[in-house]
Amino acid sequence: MLPDATGSRLVLSRGKGRWLVWLAQRELLPATKSSGVSEGHGDNEGRPQYVDDDICHDPLHDNKLVAVYAAAVWKEGRVDGTIIGVLGVVFDWETQSQIIVQNEAFISEASWKRTRVMLLDNDLRIIAASDKQGPLQPFALDHQGRQRGYTVNGAHDVIAYARTIGYQEYDGLGWYGVIVRTPR
Repeated sequence: MLPDATGSRLVLSRGKGRWLVWLAQRELLPATKSSGVSEGHGDNEGRPQYVDDDICHDPLHDNKLVAVYAAAVWKEGRVDGTIIGVLGVVFDWETQSQIIVQNEAFISEASWKRTRVMLLDNDLRIIAASDKQGPLQPFALDHQGRQRGYTVNGAHDVIAYARTIGYQEYDGLGWYGVIVRTPR
Protein backbone atom coordinates (compact mmCIF):
# COMPACT_ATOMS: atom_id res chain seq x y z
CA MET A 1 0.00 0.00 0.00
CA LEU A 2 1.36 3.42 -0.94
CA PRO A 3 1.82 6.13 1.68
CA ASP A 4 -0.66 8.95 1.24
CA ALA A 5 0.23 12.29 -0.30
CA THR A 6 1.40 13.63 3.06
CA GLY A 7 4.04 10.92 3.37
CA SER A 8 2.43 9.37 6.43
CA ARG A 9 2.63 5.66 7.12
CA LEU A 10 0.27 3.55 9.14
CA VAL A 11 1.68 0.91 11.48
CA LEU A 12 0.03 -1.76 13.59
CA SER A 13 1.83 -3.43 16.46
CA ARG A 14 0.71 -6.31 18.63
CA GLY A 15 2.43 -4.77 21.62
CA LYS A 16 5.88 -5.41 23.04
CA GLY A 17 7.16 -3.56 19.96
CA ARG A 18 6.60 -6.26 17.35
CA TRP A 19 5.16 -4.90 14.13
CA LEU A 20 2.27 -6.86 12.68
CA VAL A 21 1.69 -4.68 9.67
CA TRP A 22 3.68 -1.85 8.19
CA LEU A 23 1.48 -0.24 5.58
CA ALA A 24 4.03 1.52 3.44
CA GLN A 25 6.46 1.05 0.60
CA ARG A 26 9.05 -1.06 2.35
CA GLU A 27 11.60 -0.41 -0.38
CA LEU A 28 11.64 3.21 0.81
CA LEU A 29 12.31 2.10 4.38
CA PRO A 30 15.01 -0.58 4.22
CA ALA A 31 15.54 -0.68 7.98
CA THR A 32 12.00 -1.97 8.53
CA LYS A 33 12.29 -5.06 6.33
CA SER A 34 13.48 -7.32 9.10
CA SER A 35 13.10 -5.25 12.20
CA GLY A 36 11.13 -5.79 15.30
CA VAL A 37 10.91 -2.72 17.47
CA SER A 38 11.31 -3.18 21.17
CA GLU A 39 11.95 0.40 22.21
CA GLY A 40 11.17 3.84 20.92
CA HIS A 41 7.83 4.26 19.21
CA GLY A 42 6.80 0.60 19.19
CA ASP A 43 5.95 -0.15 22.81
CA ASN A 44 2.97 1.87 24.00
CA GLU A 45 1.25 -0.61 26.31
CA GLY A 46 0.05 0.91 29.53
CA ARG A 47 0.03 4.46 28.20
CA PRO A 48 -3.02 6.67 27.70
CA GLN A 49 -5.52 6.08 24.90
CA TYR A 50 -3.35 8.02 22.50
CA VAL A 51 0.18 9.33 22.57
CA ASP A 52 2.18 11.76 20.52
CA ASP A 53 5.91 11.72 20.49
CA ASP A 54 8.38 14.57 20.13
CA ILE A 55 9.64 15.26 16.63
CA CYS A 56 12.73 13.10 16.28
CA HIS A 57 15.17 11.50 13.88
CA ASP A 58 13.96 7.95 13.22
CA PRO A 59 16.51 5.26 12.25
CA LEU A 60 13.72 3.24 10.62
CA HIS A 61 13.13 6.14 8.22
CA ASP A 62 16.72 6.79 7.16
CA ASN A 63 17.15 9.05 10.20
CA LYS A 64 14.67 11.59 8.81
CA LEU A 65 12.57 13.74 11.11
CA VAL A 66 9.23 12.13 11.91
CA ALA A 67 6.16 12.87 13.99
CA VAL A 68 4.48 9.85 15.58
CA TYR A 69 0.92 9.59 16.87
CA ALA A 70 -0.40 6.33 18.27
CA ALA A 71 -3.54 4.95 19.86
CA ALA A 72 -4.23 1.78 21.77
CA VAL A 73 -5.97 -1.13 20.09
CA TRP A 74 -8.38 -2.62 22.61
CA LYS A 75 -9.51 -6.25 22.70
CA GLU A 76 -12.97 -6.44 21.12
CA GLY A 77 -12.91 -2.64 20.80
CA ARG A 78 -13.69 -2.18 24.50
CA VAL A 79 -11.84 0.75 26.09
CA ASP A 80 -12.24 -0.88 29.48
CA GLY A 81 -10.63 -4.07 28.20
CA THR A 82 -7.11 -5.19 27.50
CA ILE A 83 -4.75 -3.34 25.20
CA ILE A 84 -3.70 -5.83 22.52
CA GLY A 85 -1.71 -3.54 20.29
CA VAL A 86 -1.00 -0.09 18.99
CA LEU A 87 -2.12 1.66 15.84
CA GLY A 88 0.23 4.44 14.86
CA VAL A 89 0.82 6.98 12.18
CA VAL A 90 4.36 7.99 11.33
CA PHE A 91 4.43 11.33 9.50
CA ASP A 92 7.23 12.44 7.21
CA TRP A 93 7.78 15.58 9.25
CA GLU A 94 10.58 16.95 7.06
CA THR A 95 8.22 17.22 4.09
CA GLN A 96 5.08 18.22 5.95
CA SER A 97 6.74 20.85 8.11
CA GLN A 98 8.21 22.63 5.09
CA ILE A 99 4.70 23.02 3.70
CA ILE A 100 3.71 24.74 6.94
CA VAL A 101 6.66 27.12 7.28
CA GLN A 102 7.11 27.91 3.58
CA ASN A 103 3.85 27.49 1.65
CA GLU A 104 1.31 28.41 4.31
CA ALA A 105 3.16 31.51 5.47
CA PHE A 106 1.74 34.36 3.41
CA ILE A 107 4.91 36.38 2.99
CA SER A 108 5.82 38.36 -0.10
CA GLU A 109 8.79 37.28 -2.15
CA ALA A 110 10.65 40.45 -1.24
CA SER A 111 10.02 39.89 2.50
CA TRP A 112 11.33 36.32 2.43
CA LYS A 113 14.86 37.72 2.02
CA ARG A 114 14.78 38.93 5.63
CA THR A 115 12.24 36.54 7.17
CA ARG A 116 12.54 33.17 8.85
CA VAL A 117 9.45 31.17 9.83
CA MET A 118 9.77 28.42 12.43
CA LEU A 119 7.85 25.98 14.56
CA LEU A 120 9.23 25.30 18.02
CA ASP A 121 8.22 22.36 20.17
CA ASN A 122 7.23 22.69 23.84
CA ASP A 123 10.94 22.56 24.78
CA LEU A 124 11.59 25.49 22.37
CA ARG A 125 13.56 23.30 19.95
CA ILE A 126 13.34 24.15 16.25
CA ILE A 127 11.18 21.46 14.67
CA ALA A 128 10.68 23.28 11.36
CA ALA A 129 12.32 26.28 9.76
CA SER A 130 11.73 27.93 6.40
CA ASP A 131 15.50 28.03 5.83
CA LYS A 132 15.84 24.38 6.95
CA GLN A 133 18.53 25.38 9.47
CA GLY A 134 18.93 24.10 13.03
CA PRO A 135 16.58 21.12 13.26
CA LEU A 136 16.06 20.08 16.90
CA GLN A 137 18.37 22.86 18.13
CA PRO A 138 17.16 25.14 20.94
CA PHE A 139 15.86 28.59 20.02
CA ALA A 140 16.06 31.39 22.59
CA LEU A 141 12.42 32.52 22.56
CA ASP A 142 11.85 34.96 25.40
CA HIS A 143 8.06 34.55 25.61
CA GLN A 144 7.92 35.31 29.35
CA GLY A 145 4.99 32.92 29.74
CA ARG A 146 2.82 34.77 27.21
CA GLN A 147 0.76 32.95 24.60
CA ARG A 148 1.64 35.44 21.88
CA GLY A 149 3.60 38.62 21.38
CA TYR A 150 6.88 39.87 20.03
CA THR A 151 10.35 40.73 21.22
CA VAL A 152 13.33 42.53 19.71
CA ASN A 153 16.73 40.91 20.16
CA GLY A 154 20.19 42.48 20.37
CA ALA A 155 20.58 42.39 16.57
CA HIS A 156 17.29 44.33 16.29
CA ASP A 157 15.47 41.34 14.80
CA VAL A 158 11.75 41.42 15.51
CA ILE A 159 10.62 38.01 16.77
CA ALA A 160 6.86 37.50 16.66
CA TYR A 161 5.39 34.36 18.19
CA ALA A 162 2.15 32.64 19.07
CA ARG A 163 1.49 29.43 20.90
CA THR A 164 -0.33 26.99 18.66
CA ILE A 165 -3.77 25.75 19.55
CA GLY A 166 -5.08 22.24 19.26
CA TYR A 167 -7.74 20.91 16.98
CA GLN A 168 -11.31 20.22 18.13
CA GLU A 169 -10.96 18.20 21.39
CA TYR A 170 -7.19 17.87 21.02
CA ASP A 171 -5.35 20.38 23.23
CA GLY A 172 -2.23 20.58 21.10
CA LEU A 173 1.39 20.14 22.04
CA GLY A 174 2.39 23.56 23.32
CA TRP A 175 4.28 24.47 20.16
CA TYR A 176 5.06 28.02 19.09
CA GLY A 177 4.87 29.51 15.62
CA VAL A 178 7.67 32.06 15.24
CA ILE A 179 8.50 34.66 12.62
CA VAL A 180 11.90 36.36 12.74
CA ARG A 181 12.24 39.52 10.67
CA THR A 182 15.71 41.02 10.31
CA PRO A 183 16.17 44.79 9.88
CA ARG A 184 16.54 46.13 6.34
